[in-house]
Amino acid sequence: MRQFDPMATCLTSVPSGYYVPMTTQINDNEVIINTRSCMHCGQTGELVVRYESVEMRQSGMSVQEAFWYLAAPQREQIISGTHPHCWEQMFGQDCDDDDDDDE
Repeated sequence: MRQFDPMATCLTSVPSGYYVPMTTQINDNEVIINTRSCMHCGQTGELVVRYESVEMRQSGMSVQEAFWYLAAPQREQIISGTHPHCWEQMFGQDCDDDDDDDE
């Protein structure tokens, strides 16, 4: 299994102002990321993502590009910490409107 130390790279390689969540490696290809506190419920969250996506994000790639395979609500959780169900409670709709444009 690869050695992955997010603190060794995330604090030096990410442009200032970027939030890089703490991670826990679960296998060679996936990690669990801990998201920031939700502005609605105050709880943190977790998402299972690809290892290489965390590396891409740490190099400065946008969340939309690095986590292209996640739905918009999960990408929003990475960005703001807002859980998909909390988004719906606050705004009455989910934040997955970018997928509707293709129809």
